Order: sequence, then C-alpha cells, then structure tokens
Amino acid sequence: MSGPVEIAQKAWGDELPDWVLALAEACARTSQNRVAEDLGRSASLVSNVLRRKYPGNMAAIEERVRGAFMSVVISCPVLGVRISRKLGSDFA
Repeated sequence: MSGPVEIAQKAWGDELPDWVLALAEACARTSQNRVAEDLGRSASLVSNVLRRKYPGNMAAIEERVRGAFMSVVISCPVLGVRISRKLGSDFA
C-alpha cells in the first residue's frame, strides 16, 4: 500500500512541486481528512491534487498549501505588519 508521498511522487514524477510534496507530507503526518479540513477544502480535492488529477485552479490550492503547511507570510504595506497566509491565523 502506498502512502501519500509515494502517490504524489508516482503521479508527478520529476515535476513534483515542493508544495505538493508538502501537502503529501502533511497527509502522511496526520490524515487526508485533517489536511483537507485545514485547507478548508474536501478530502477528494486533496486526493486529486496528490494524484495530479485536479481539474480546478491549482494556483489557488498552491497558495492555500503554502500558507497552511509551508509557513508563507506576506507583508501588508497598509498595516506595516507581516501576515501569515495560514487560514484563520492572526498576524505573524
């Protein structure tokens, strides 16, 4: 039986993006359902991304994954603070 990292590696091959690997690793640490909940998306969406079969906007999913699992922050020029991209987070 293959885990999420192996599934992603097989589906994406040499083109495996860092954010898809981070998504797969998050699924391996907890569960696909928990990761989907953290992203505010469905478990089937997560599965389709790992399997490179998601027909929707991959850039939008990438942004969510980077915020939730890769600690990406943005700088707000108006407030003058750094803000975490993680859903539901406070200011970084």
